[in-house]
Amino acid sequence: MKLRSVEEQRSLREQVSHALRAALVAGELRPGIVYSAPLLAAEFGVSATPVREAMLNLAKEGLVEVVRNKGFRVTELSEADLDDFTEIRALVEVPTVARIARTASREQLEPLRPLAKAIVAAARRRDVIKYVDADHRFHLELVGLAGNPHLVRVVGDLRKR
Repeated sequence: MKLRSVEEQRSLREQVSHALRAALVAGELRPGIVYSAPLLAAEFGVSATPVREAMLNLAKEGLVEVVRNKGFRVTELSEADLDDFTEIRALVEVPTVARIARTASREQLEPLRPLAKAIVAAARRRDVIKYVDADHRFHLELVGLAGNPHLVRVVGDLRKR
């Protein structure tokens, strides 16, 4: 018996959620516009249910808001919001990474190398979606070296915005 890796076993909702997040990052879904679950489902070639579930998860994160009987509106973040998130990330990530830099061994840092290369490769290709995805994975893996899963969750939540 050969089992697929965990990454390949993502539910349809998770796959749609990932695709929607990528569309948000790439600017394919515009702030202020209302998108219906059936319309997005047709774009993805899936039923409306996993799209609706994924959009409700994004609504919990504040990335979209529910528009009753119509769909979901992409939330517009102000410059002040972005500055606030950047400040929080700096307060959390910088001291953590400084501590990791002082204490981590070469062996612990080695798994970061392919992730860093993926960031560079995506940047060279000007592939914003792959760049953001690789950058997200790199930073979560790096912060994970602190050994605090709660910190990884918080940083992951902040990096989604």
